[in-house]
Amino acid sequence: MDVYTNPPSNTYSLGTLFTLPTKAGGVPAISIKSSNFPILIAAYSILIQIIFASLWQFLANLVLLFHALRDADAGRARYVALVAFWNSSNPWTAITAMGAFLCQATINGGNGRVSRPEKFHGIILFLLSVTIAFGGIAASIFIPNAMSLGPAAPVHPKSVFLPELEDIASSSSIRIDRLNAPAILRALGSTEAFKDVTARKNVDTVKTTLPGSNATHPRQRYDYRYTITAREFGLQAPLEFSHKVQGSCITEYNWLRPVPDIADPARFNGYVPFDLDPVEPILLDPTDNMTALWTQPSMGIEYHPSDEDLTITNRSFALIPQLAHAGSITASTDPWYLTEPFNSETEGFLGYRVKSGRPAMSCWEESLLCLHKTCTSVDGIKKTPLPKGLRIIVMGKFSIPVLTKIILSAGPAALKSVAGIGWTGLLDCASSTLKDDLDRLVLAAYLNSREVFRETALLGPQAGMSNILESANGDLFPGSADFVMLTGDVTAISYSSLIAIPVTCLAVTFLAAMLPLG
Repeated sequence: MDVYTNPPSNTYSLGTLFTLPTKAGGVPAISIKSSNFPILIAAYSILIQIIFASLWQFLANLVLLFHALRDADAGRARYVALVAFWNSSNPWTAITAMGAFLCQATINGGNGRVSRPEKFHGIILFLLSVTIAFGGIAASIFIPNAMSLGPAAPVHPKSVFLPELEDIASSSSIRIDRLNAPAILRALGSTEAFKDVTARKNVDTVKTTLPGSNATHPRQRYDYRYTITAREFGLQAPLEFSHKVQGSCITEYNWLRPVPDIADPARFNGYVPFDLDPVEPILLDPTDNMTALWTQPSMGIEYHPSDEDLTITNRSFALIPQLAHAGSITASTDPWYLTEPFNSETEGFLGYRVKSGRPAMSCWEESLLCLHKTCTSVDGIKKTPLPKGLRIIVMGKFSIPVLTKIILSAGPAALKSVAGIGWTGLLDCASSTLKDDLDRLVLAAYLNSREVFRETALLGPQAGMSNILESANGDLFPGSADFVMLTGDVTAISYSSLIAIPVTCLAVTFLAAMLPLG
């Protein structure tokens, strides 16, 4: 189960033909209000009853034409069965009549008045009546309900909006981050909804303990992968598009080292990710001889300089824990949450704090954008036949690993141990592990990526900001609105069923009327 509220009604269109992506491919559909769906079911149930009533009349006429007249020397018992069958106004009456005939034939059959062929014909008519009677009930129950394809509707083009980032250092950058924050929080909220969240089966995660691991320096590798298909994106076209992600993180203790030229090198060590800049540490880590608590636990991000090249598909980044000396109400032996006893007169209720020297995570992630069997980088997607609007949305979203976007936007809430306790500067270390945190973040990245197109509609036009998906004349680029919104307020109806049932009703009724017997 995902935690997503129904989008506003102005973000989707009703009563228009669209292509609904399904596992079997694109299906033509029309969306209506969910409140109107029971009325539609009732109407189509009546049509199906009419179809079977007309079918009954048509088959009854055929029986008399071909079954009764084909053998002039048929026995009287067969004509008795045919008269009883014809005089039945509906299949239910015919079931009773033919049942009575078969009972009499069974009782009196031994004296030769009812032959075996005559009994066989009676059985055929009985089974035909049963099939039409119960088939009509089953069809009127299941077929109308099967017309529902799910809670989806095509996006309203006027609601699609993607702000243009003019300058990363400008106020627009801050505003865009604020606008994107709700999408991040929705994704994180969904990961917490249930332990076995529905989307979890779509994300593969594996933790491996590495050689050389010990109690003070646990060494672990964490691998993850997921694929988002066009159906999960909600794309109407192209249905062959997909986004494939795989990555790996490994605990790295060697990046933490004494660093000169800081205020007090005896009290702090520094993380130097990728060993690229040994002079200026990225983040500091207090040594164990400090007694003060760290009150701002969080997770830092550092990108490898090569990530600026959009032509590459494999990007490296570091996760830096800012957890040392954070107070905890519980103990833990996890690499990131390894605790030590802590006694304090002012915070005596805590009992523990996180030890210094928590390992950084050295990570890489491969992000592939695929059309059919051809996969490429974010930059390479410009050379594909994908519609321009779709390319713009994808390039803006997947230029850097989405997992890191989740961390940067969520702040302290990126840590499960913090999220469960609130923003107090304290941790519940036993409530999470390094794997739990990464599982949660990867799943949130999957959910957030899956909603990348729908989020453009939820964002909506913003005053004072230009829409990068619009051309100079104000029209959306092709592909910008080729996706569906998901909402429980609407129901997508199979267009083929919507047309086929009334047409079938007219056709069968016409056939029955054209074959009357007087």
